[in-house]
Amino acid sequence: MRKSLRCFGPKNIAILFVLSTCWAVIFYYIELNTESKALMSARRHNYTIYSKEDNVHIYEMPPVLGREDIRGSANCVQNKPDVVMIGVPKCGTGSVRTFLNEHPNIAMEMNSEGVQYFNARYMRGNEWYVSQMPCSQPGQITIENSAQYFASDVAPLRMYRYNPDMKLIVTIRNPIKRLVSEFVQMTVGRPQFLSGLSVEENILHQTTGKVNDKKTIVAKSMYIKYIKQWMKFFSPKQIHIVDGDEFALNPVKELQELERFLGIKPYFTKSHFALVKERGFFCLKRPNGVECLEKGKGRAHPNVSPAILSMLRIFFTPYNEELFALMGRRLDWN
Repeated sequence: MRKSLRCFGPKNIAILFVLSTCWAVIFYYIELNTESKALMSARRHNYTIYSKEDNVHIYEMPPVLGREDIRGSANCVQNKPDVVMIGVPKCGTGSVRTFLNEHPNIAMEMNSEGVQYFNARYMRGNEWYVSQMPCSQPGQITIENSAQYFASDVAPLRMYRYNPDMKLIVTIRNPIKRLVSEFVQMTVGRPQFLSGLSVEENILHQTTGKVNDKKTIVAKSMYIKYIKQWMKFFSPKQIHIVDGDEFALNPVKELQELERFLGIKPYFTKSHFALVKERGFFCLKRPNGVECLEKGKGRAHPNVSPAILSMLRIFFTPYNEELFALMGRRLDWN
């Protein structure tokens, strides 16, 4: 016994301390290098980088009928999210988020910009992240929503390390419609990032005249490329794909599939929704009428020439086919 205790003398303890410190430093730099490479790759491909923290006030939430935002009070219980809606931008994520929020077993983070923790605000730490979650009640699952996670190089690994059992919701739609929709949004909110005033100028390579997959609005519609990145860390059983086009036509069907994926009781029926023809989509039924999404939704889209549409269909076809094979079903994107 005395002989074995000598192994833990002051000198050996000091050596062990130095070695453990060295390993910690090496691990830190490996981690840092991994994320730096991901960001470098994103810059090289001209993807949008969210490396700077923005000034979005996370506590600022739209009013939700019958649910008061009491975050910060003693009565508020905030839990780590069980589910994250990771995108895709301009595929109907706002509708999915708003409608899911009606379910009594769901506590939904409702900020339209999302928390953007795993891509932009990671340095704020896990405690800050949970502080952005909604107040929840017993029996509710917490869902976070940040559509910008989808195309992030660093978000999949960070989220996996945070919770390897996380469930993910991905909303997709016809890739050409998504591309055009984002172009329209950029003309209103981010015109400084556009290459011109037309869709063509923002998707075609200036020299070759072919579809430029380095353009962000093109790349985000190559869904399978990013889904494969997420599947490096999360199994197919943890990822549910919502058909955004079908959701716009028949939200109840898609919401019921989400209920089964999330393992919560059936709640949604046709009685919860009404089609408002003037808006062109479904709204929530209320005792005194209907409640629709903000007026910015459903903007008119520009006309795109048949030649450009044909180029885009040909370009996206192999990516779509690979996605359909992975899903085991085809989506009506003709």
